[in-house]
Amino acid sequence: MTQFEFVQVTVAIILGLGLTDVLRSLGEQFRHRHEIEVSSLQVGASCLLLVIIVIYLWNFWLASDVSWTLPLFLMQVASAIALALSAQFIKVDLSSGKTPEAQYFDNCTATFVSWAMAPLFALSFLIAVGNASAGDAGRLVAATLLVSLAFVKRPGYHAIVLTLLLLLSVFAGPAVSLFELR
Repeated sequence: MTQFEFVQVTVAIILGLGLTDVLRSLGEQFRHRHEIEVSSLQVGASCLLLVIIVIYLWNFWLASDVSWTLPLFLMQVASAIALALSAQFIKVDLSSGKTPEAQYFDNCTATFVSWAMAPLFALSFLIAVGNASAGDAGRLVAATLLVSLAFVKRPGYHAIVLTLLLLLSVFAGPAVSLFELR
């Protein structure tokens, strides 16, 4: 097993667990839609997280030619852990008695602060391997928007920022994605 395959398997396992949590939460929420009100913010944030994890995994796979060191490995694992933790924070607990939207706003500070770590770690990774460019300011903008979601608790603001981030993640392509590694 090469260095990259070791790192790739570790990151894929961590992010796979995060994907599983998000998909399980969405499934439970839709299955119990007659008992609870489905929150469009929670569903939108979950879908955005799914897209970002898939883009992250794709771009990470493209980074196979990097000479791995322990600090680079730790940055990648920390980024994957931040995304997986945000999946834990964003899931809906049906037994809590609170609506999904109330749970979303109760957990949004932890969700989006942990989520904002991923673009910062990706930028640190690019700087460390000498591959950073002027276009990497987008990562700082994305991290700033995510952190602002943690502290501004207005549904309209969350809807606008989540929609913009989803559109950016889906339509900007891997060349300018938030978590590009090459």
